[in-house]
Amino acid sequence: MIIVISTTDKNDQAQCDVRFGRAPYFAIYDTDTEKLDFMENKAVYADHGAGVQAAQKIVDLNADIVITGQVGPNAWQVLHSADITPLSGESKRVSSVISDYLEGKLEPIEKAGKAHRGRSFGRQR
Repeated sequence: MIIVISTTDKNDQAQCDVRFGRAPYFAIYDTDTEKLDFMENKAVYADHGAGVQAAQKIVDLNADIVITGQVGPNAWQVLHSADITPLSGESKRVSSVISDYLEGKLEPIEKAGKAHRGRSFGRQR
């Protein structure tokens, strides 16, 4: 099983990023091999549609689970169309998120969050 976690940095002590489409990195954990890799989220640089672009990348990775803070409505549609389940991992480190997932402690994200427009969301210019 492939688990993808939105994260603030490229290490297992980084925080799970609450912004799915605008997270700078994704941690990719394979439960079969117990291997953890990191990937830059290139969608973070998009003027619009970062969530959809990030969701499509997750689909392309054949992920089964996404762990994040919130998912906008368009990214939500992409993930659900591919039967990828989003779970909440807010305010936790990547290593803790993985452990919590394996222990069945994470809650599903029940609905899409608010749509955000453009790169300025959550950032200083």
